[in-house]
Amino acid sequence: MTSEQVSIEEAVKRLVEVETTNRNRISKLEGQIDEMLKSFTDYREQNINSTRNELQTMSETMSERIGSIQLMTVSFYAEAKSNYDENKQQLKQVYDDLKTNMSRIVSTLNQMADSRPIASNMIYDKEAKVEEHAIEQNRKERLSRTITHTTTHVLGHPSQMSTYNLGHPSQTSLNMLESDIKYIPTVPQVLPLNGVKHSIIVPPSSAAPAFYGKHTEINGISQFLRDSALEWYCQLRLSHRRPQTWKEFTELFLAQFNSPIRKARQEQEWDECKQKENETINEFLVRLRALWREQKPKETGRDLVKHLFCRMRNDLLNLIGIMHRNASLDEVITEVQQIEDILYRRAKGDRLVKQIKQATSSNAETSPNKRYDEDNTRRITPWSNKEDSFNSYRRIAKNHQVNEVTPSRNQTTAESNMTQQLESQGNYCYTCGGYGHWARDCPTQYGNYRQERNKPYPKNVIGALDERTSRAPM
Repeated sequence: MTSEQVSIEEAVKRLVEVETTNRNRISKLEGQIDEMLKSFTDYREQNINSTRNELQTMSETMSERIGSIQLMTVSFYAEAKSNYDENKQQLKQVYDDLKTNMSRIVSTLNQMADSRPIASNMIYDKEAKVEEHAIEQNRKERLSRTITHTTTHVLGHPSQMSTYNLGHPSQTSLNMLESDIKYIPTVPQVLPLNGVKHSIIVPPSSAAPAFYGKHTEINGISQFLRDSALEWYCQLRLSHRRPQTWKEFTELFLAQFNSPIRKARQEQEWDECKQKENETINEFLVRLRALWREQKPKETGRDLVKHLFCRMRNDLLNLIGIMHRNASLDEVITEVQQIEDILYRRAKGDRLVKQIKQATSSNAETSPNKRYDEDNTRRITPWSNKEDSFNSYRRIAKNHQVNEVTPSRNQTTAESNMTQQLESQGNYCYTCGGYGHWARDCPTQYGNYRQERNKPYPKNVIGALDERTSRAPM
């Protein structure tokens, strides 16, 4: 930057020129800003007016359309109501006509049953023509549906004949043989709808779904679907994507309910499928077979037996003989059921033995007069009886050691002995905590104690020693 030395007058003159130039620029900018503001204001007012006009035009158009729709709705409603009333009258007329015809047919049949029937071969043709005439006449009278009717074909002598007309008051009947009456097979019900005949075929209640690849079999598939499959098929119908052939339905169904996520989940379940601790072989076989059919559709029953051996519990697998490894599925299931029964009986015996031990230990520990009870028991119960009880308990425990492959008779005997022993201990004494007597007969009472002390004992008998050292009950 360079500096220049000028006089004061020259500096003032230059400053005045710069100020004048800046003032002119500012005035010019202000004019431009005013013009821009004016143009913006004019554009805004123009847009507001055009928008208002457009909105007003749209509202008028919508009002006209709504009014026309309301008028059309009212006209459609009136037309539908008139059609409904007319159809209602027609149906009522048809119902009355059918009721009259049925009453006439019933009365005619009653008259035929009361008389002695004979007829010739010509009666069938005449009856068929009369009924066709009656059906044609009812159809011309705005019939919307007809009923299946049955006519009788009477065979008799050629010289005898009976004629009657349905729907006419004049009826003539001659004698006919009841054994010669035959019936025409029932015709499927036909309903004319909008000038087109529609046959209604109702399948029997026990009919199971069977598909042979025909185009018409896919029409009634919805009656065999349940839950999510039925909801899926209804959505296809609403979206106008209903399958038209059996092959197309199969592809859509498998694509919907056999997704890769479901396949992966089933593969994981198959890998983790093993018999649980409290699961029987029958329950496990049902679960295994369901997964096996999905994962291994090409395998046979022998392969299923191999999978069953690989996935059953170890305690069952160890007790199965080697000769049963190549047996059929039914033989394996029978053998495993016997092993389960053996394990159940063994566990039941262990529980009974444990209950006896717990009951014995708890009685010995919870007795209020433990020392006196022991002394009194030794004094009252002879030593030979104690040895018999101990030997009986050892014999019961020994009988519970059953065979691991087949049940033994000792097992049943042991269970019955333990059951009898527990039942014999049903008399529980609340005074001493022992079994075999009631509280009123407890030997620990004071009177019994005095009575027991008065009994003589030999010198070296255990009862005499206990009598000398025992304390009186408090």
